[in-house]
Amino acid sequence: MASRNTKYWLPSCGRLAAQTESLLLLSATPEQTGEREHFSRLQLLDADHYHDFDRYLAQQQEFKQAAELAEALLPFTQEGSPSKPLDWQSLFADYLDEVKAKDWFVALTDSSNKEPVQAAQEAISWLIDRHGTGREMFRNTRATVGGFPNRYLHSYPLENNEFFASASHHIQPETEVADGLWEKDPRWSWLKEFLECQADKVLVICHTADMAQWLNDQLTFAGFQSADFHEQMPLIHRDRAAAYFADEDGAQVLVCSEIGSEGRNFQFSHHIVMYDLPEHPDLLEQRIGRLDRLGQLNDVQIHVPFIKESVQERLFNWYHHALNAFCRTTGSGDKVEEAFGDSLHAYLHGQDDDTDLLNEARVYHEALLKQMEEGRNRLLEMSSCRPEQARDLIDQINHQATKGLHNYIEQVTHAFNIYAECMDDTPEKAAWFLRPSTDMMLEALPGIEEEGKMLMLDRRQASQRENVAFATWEHPLIAMLMDEVQGFDSGKLTSAILPISALPEGTVLVESMFVIEATAHPRLKLAQSLPMTPMWQLSDSNGKFLHQQFTADKWAEKLKGVPNRVAEQWVAALRKNLIEVLQAHQLNAQDQARPIVQAAKTSYQHRCQNEIDRLIELKSFNSAIRDEDIELLENNMQEGLVRIDEHQIRLDAIRIILTTKPE
Repeated sequence: MASRNTKYWLPSCGRLAAQTESLLLLSATPEQTGEREHFSRLQLLDADHYHDFDRYLAQQQEFKQAAELAEALLPFTQEGSPSKPLDWQSLFADYLDEVKAKDWFVALTDSSNKEPVQAAQEAISWLIDRHGTGREMFRNTRATVGGFPNRYLHSYPLENNEFFASASHHIQPETEVADGLWEKDPRWSWLKEFLECQADKVLVICHTADMAQWLNDQLTFAGFQSADFHEQMPLIHRDRAAAYFADEDGAQVLVCSEIGSEGRNFQFSHHIVMYDLPEHPDLLEQRIGRLDRLGQLNDVQIHVPFIKESVQERLFNWYHHALNAFCRTTGSGDKVEEAFGDSLHAYLHGQDDDTDLLNEARVYHEALLKQMEEGRNRLLEMSSCRPEQARDLIDQINHQATKGLHNYIEQVTHAFNIYAECMDDTPEKAAWFLRPSTDMMLEALPGIEEEGKMLMLDRRQASQRENVAFATWEHPLIAMLMDEVQGFDSGKLTSAILPISALPEGTVLVESMFVIEATAHPRLKLAQSLPMTPMWQLSDSNGKFLHQQFTADKWAEKLKGVPNRVAEQWVAALRKNLIEVLQAHQLNAQDQARPIVQAAKTSYQHRCQNEIDRLIELKSFNSAIRDEDIELLENNMQEGLVRIDEHQIRLDAIRIILTTKPE
């Protein structure tokens, strides 16, 4: 959510939030325009909690103290922690009555304990919990998340000429220059020479669509593989330009207007040329952010040509020396510009050449950054990204996100007559090109354009290309296909032949699949305790159960299909017995389900009660926790238990099997 001009959208957002059950507030620069505006946005989340701005400010000192204590604990959370323990009794003086009986505090203060890692980690978790910083709000930074590239700045001061004298008093050097003379621009001469020495892909960004179009025309005429991207182009043409740039054999250069610096990712390139500089530091960060993002495999090289003694040179000095905005991200550029507004305007337009302004602004900026990193923000970072838990989650996601998906895509696209071409059949890194076909059994394919789209199962490869989708089990297309399979009547009653020596030839077997389902609102999170659970049944035509003697996976490998007309004849001949057998299957499935459902209830109640007990304990010293919070959890637990009791056992599929002698 943008931080600028909040006075225009906050009232309407407030009315919407009051009528919305759940609300998610996202901001890349939450405190950029000041604490009060940040507080007004927090009121959208919970107006009852965030009702007093002065009280909110008063909490900051308390959070700062807790953050300092957490910082002291951090070195002890790693193997090989400092050998000399700290005076934990003094450091925890304000919390002593609360922590003295806790196991982790006893372990910390035990001088014979040489391995305080677990205790220190639990102490930080307690501090975070104690102050409630991570129950409604989360904050992640580049430093805590990691995986981002370094940035390197390359500046190119250029001599001016008589054609671009206006550069000394206009933000855009070409402002008073006829476009027929733009080829006299020193930056254009530099750009041609620079690109002649480049073999890598290069993103060029300028402010206006006219300049982007002119640069692309000139580069194409000069023999470069170039494409342009600006707001005067239809959306489909912009998409094609981005795809052409992303293609390994496509354009070497993409020239974007300012619109190209928002919402597009080009991390397959690591060279960016700022043909001019924007007036706002946020726009500068957005430009660099097209390359400087997760998935970037190289350091980002930032190239800035500017005409000497121009407004652009002074703007470069401001961004580089006062804000250090090229080599690191900054979320407080607005505050610095506001603090030095008149002086900055005079400096940029050549009315005051006092370079002390840059030093003063740099000192002020560093102080702002330090202030933002203290107190609540630091506790929030620790709460939002706990490395050990994060690594475990990442491992689980990597293991489960695409497991079995390659084979599923192959089978389901064949079943629904979707055009599918496998570009790489390595299961973990498979790539599929999908597009609708004329005889497809579906009306549409979510996320797949008429001309088709590439799906990749490798996250890193998919993130490198704008025109490629990362395929997981949660992808809209895959989710829709799974829903279609479950709701599709065809295939729910099938027949097969089973060559087997363990059973007499001509034995009729009935195989069924029942499913335990409990439906509820997602906020109850029932699936964590009782996901959709299949139950396999197998018996002969007399109702004698055999599923204890066989396994479903090995069973399916031996089956052979039969023509539909044969299957229809089998079903007609067995109709009376089949109904009785399925009734026996259902009763057996109900017996199977009872311990599963009871275990789910126990798990669900235990998980909910633990959270309720935790909040009850914290409420005694954490004013952020209200009776309504605890009551909501109690109501959710009771509702969830009722929903589990109301589970259904649904017959999902039937297969009739005739045994034969093995060949």
